[in-house]
Amino acid sequence: MLALAEGNIREAGLSGRLSLLSGDVHDIPLPAGSVDIAVSRGSIFFWEDLARAFSEIHRVLAPGGKTYIGGGFGTAELRDAVLAAMTKENPDWKNFRDKNLGPENRERVVGVIEGLGLPHRIVNDDSGFWVMMEKGR
Repeated sequence: MLALAEGNIREAGLSGRLSLLSGDVHDIPLPAGSVDIAVSRGSIFFWEDLARAFSEIHRVLAPGGKTYIGGGFGTAELRDAVLAAMTKENPDWKNFRDKNLGPENRERVVGVIEGLGLPHRIVNDDSGFWVMMEKGR
């Protein structure tokens, strides 16, 4: 996955402007205040401890740093195409998707973030479910 991302970065002419990191969100191996933007698509549904994960992400954000964390498919058309293809492969896939992107999970995530007192904005639309946070300056 990182190799694919690195190729996309090179193709976009962004080499040297960003760093990729793969690791445990519950224990991010970076100093506090060192990250300008944190992006993760799809991993949130596998985090064991949401409070610890969001606390760690907030810890490493630099003042003014932002996040874009969640999951989705980009557009309703793409979502529907993926659903059709994946359901052919695995008839239970829709249930998996609905569990991750459904109201109970969204409420759980929002409850954790609000419980931590972290400023945030939630996007829940055809693009998916996304948590955007910005660390104060």
